[in-house]
Amino acid sequence: MNKLKTNTQKTGTGKSGYEIRLDVLNRALDMADSRWHMSNEVNRVESDSKIRLGMVSTWTVAPDNRVEDALQIAEKLYKFVEAK
Repeated sequence: MNKLKTNTQKTGTGKSGYEIRLDVLNRALDMADSRWHMSNEVNRVESDSKIRLGMVSTWTVAPDNRVEDALQIAEKLYKFVEAK
């Protein structure tokens, strides 16, 4: 008799569906966090030049959309994993 796998049953890789989704979400959070920090670093470097030239007095922090970005990335990654 064939049984359907539930979200907590182990797959052939030794991880449950829940564990796989958690791994994908963690990777997506790391990617979104890296993108946000890189964006801020680029803003800071570009603004430093402008500050020296007197064009601006400060630099701005990038909008913090990391959660929304992570969810979008996770959805794309999980679709890829699910298709394999």
